[in-house]
This record gives sequence, structure tokens and C-alpha cells, in this order.
Amino acid sequence: MVTEVLEEATSILQTLPNIQRASTTLSQRITICGDLHGQVEDLVLIFQAACPSSFLLQNCLLSVNGLPDIFNPYIFNGDFVDRGNNSIEVLVILLSCLLAHPSAVYLNRGNHEDPMLNKRYGFADEVRTKYPKQCKKILKQTELLFCNIPLCTILDDVILVCHGGISRTTDFTKVTKLDRKMFSSVLQPSLDGENAVSIDDWRQVLDILWSDPQSAPGCKPNIKRGGGSHFGPDITANLLTHLKVGVLIRSHECCPNGWKMDHNNQVLTVFSASNYYGTDSNLGAFVQLSSKRVVGTPRAETRISIMEPTRCELDDLSTTQTPTVGDEGAVSTASTNTSPRITYTRILTPPENGEETSGRHRRIVETLLMPRLVTFKAGRSNKQQSLQGNRNSNDAAYRMLLRRILSRKESIVAALHNYDPQQTGQ
Repeated sequence: MVTEVLEEATSILQTLPNIQRASTTLSQRITICGDLHGQVEDLVLIFQAACPSSFLLQNCLLSVNGLPDIFNPYIFNGDFVDRGNNSIEVLVILLSCLLAHPSAVYLNRGNHEDPMLNKRYGFADEVRTKYPKQCKKILKQTELLFCNIPLCTILDDVILVCHGGISRTTDFTKVTKLDRKMFSSVLQPSLDGENAVSIDDWRQVLDILWSDPQSAPGCKPNIKRGGGSHFGPDITANLLTHLKVGVLIRSHECCPNGWKMDHNNQVLTVFSASNYYGTDSNLGAFVQLSSKRVVGTPRAETRISIMEPTRCELDDLSTTQTPTVGDEGAVSTASTNTSPRITYTRILTPPENGEETSGRHRRIVETLLMPRLVTFKAGRSNKQQSLQGNRNSNDAAYRMLLRRILSRKESIVAALHNYDPQQTGQ
């Protein structure tokens, strides 16, 4: 199964641009996840998390995130593998979701989607242990898959999502045109011979995958990581202004609370692997973003606005309950913000001249994007609820989620057939 999933997912990823475009026009919501690092329990918790169905009301029912589909899209922002014990399970789950709903799952490459790091930080050893007879084939397939993963995603034209960050020399026109498949290993690119890559292209990819924000202005080499850059608030402001986007959402850094804001709230870091350095070392977090559309006449200007994030904490909920906010062990509000302010607005089209048209010609004149930061810690709720009766079991969590995915076998097979024009069934 693993080899088939890797092969079919690669065929999909190969067709995608370096910079993906995502929209909440149909779904009116999207979930953005940071580093998972092979921690399958965190992925299961995110899929089954019960969070407020309203972003602005406190006393409302909770709704379960659920698996991805066209009405429930996800962006997974890199570093799916390494360090955790279930990297291959996390990868197969994400790719299975991609196969079932290619238009609802957006994968960005992280710095750990790299064979050089996989040899050092556990993924290669995990594959050899779990699949001793097919390990060489699987590792070769994952290497091909990783270099075909897009580099970043632009959401609703105003939010840039990439794994690491940017630098003074980041040029998204160049990023759009470069051949990402040439960068099998970003840390060890081919700089001479027939497969030599452009130094400038290599720098573009390296900075996107490896960079971190700094509080001081300017830009300097990221000596701590050995790759990428440290970029200051002035670098962020200049690039976002040039791109006409309001926020950069990134991952790459473990945060005590699972998230942090930098650069006058223009940079949001989201890290989804809880207990990354050990028990109680950090919370995980993900972003639930909901969009609201205001309809008016074409005479009004068309604009899109980003609101200030609200925040809540999520306990490890039972998979069979859908409690209300007041229930024990559900959601506790970390920051009461019933009226978030608008932090960025982009004018898409100016007001139209002439007479105001009739109601039947009304259109969307404003889109409000409302992010909510949800923090969690897998397996650490007061109730210590078990998954399928197996307490803190990664294997049980994986089997449970895989059964749910396989219950959609028909839609997965249909998706596979779309990428099998000869109908070989292989």
C-alpha cells in the first residue's frame, strides 16, 4: 500500500506549481497545520478536535474538524517526517487525504523533506525497520515525492504560507519559474555537471525552507541552523507589501505555546507537534481560519480583510463526544476577544462609477478572514481518554484514522483513476 500511495501522490504533486493558490470561496474555512514530525497522535487530534463552530461567539456548539474534503480544506506546512516514531504513518495519511481530495489538501515542503536530514533524524531508519524488504524502494520514492512538493501556498490572495520564511533576496517571480525537482536535497544540491542547479535558485529554495524571523531589522545568515537567513521586520514588511499580502504564516520553530507572533503581527509561527522535546515541553497549535463574505452592489469597492487572531486552548477530547464550550475538558478561552480588529485590508477592485445596479446583480464586495489559534497537547487531558481503548497508543491512533480513510475507498479509487488514463488499475 505504501509504495502505491507514494507513487500516485507523486504523480499529483508533479502537476502542481511551485506556489499554490488556495481559496475559502467554496468552503468558507480552512485549517493550517505546522510541523508534525511523525507524531501521529497530534494529527489524529487535529482531525478529531472539537472547536467552536463560531469564531466570534463564545456560547456555541463545538464542531469536529474532520478529515479533508472540498468543504473542509487543509494546508500542511511541511516537516511531516523525522524525529517522531510514526513518520511513515503521518506521511501515508496525508498523502491518502491528498489522493481522496486533491483540491482540498495543500502540502508545502519543509526542510525535513530532504534525504540528507532523513538519514540523520530518523525517517530513513524508521523505513528500514518497518519495511526491511522494500526500504530501498520506499526511500527512493519518498526522495522523488519530497522534491515534487510545492514550496508555498497563497491563501485568498492575502496570506502567504511557507515553512521557514524569507530573506532580503527572496524573489517570488524567480520562485515561480525555478525547477523544484532539481532540489532532491536542498542541503546538498548538485552545483556542477549536467544536473547543476542555479546558485540563485538554490538560495531561493534554501531561504523559504530554512529561514527564521529576528527582532532586529535587516537580514543575516542563519548560522544557528547552518542554512537560510534571519530576517527582520523591515524585510517582512517590504516583501509583504510587494506581494500585496498581509500575513506570513510559517512553521519551522518549536514554540512553548505552539505559536508566536513576530514583526508587528505580520509573521505567525504555527508548530503542531506537541511535547516535541519531551513531556510538557510545549503545546501544539493549528490555525482554523473562517471567511465571511459581505454582499453588496458593484458600485462598492471589492476588498479583503484579515482580522486579528482569537485564541483558545483545546483539551484532548473524546472522539465520540461533541460537547459545548461549557463542558468539562473541552475548550477554555485563553484570550477573550469578541470583537477582533481588522489588521490588514487589500483593495481588490476600486468602486465602479455609474448608477447602482439592481439587487440581482449584487456581488461579494468584502471578504473577512477570521483566524483562530487553537492550542493542544496530545494525550495530556485530565480525563486521559484513550483512543479505541488503547491508552496513549500511536498504533491505535493510526489504525483508527486509517480505517476512517479507507471507509472512503470509492472516492480514493476514483481519484486514483483520474490519474490513470490507461485504466490499468495499477
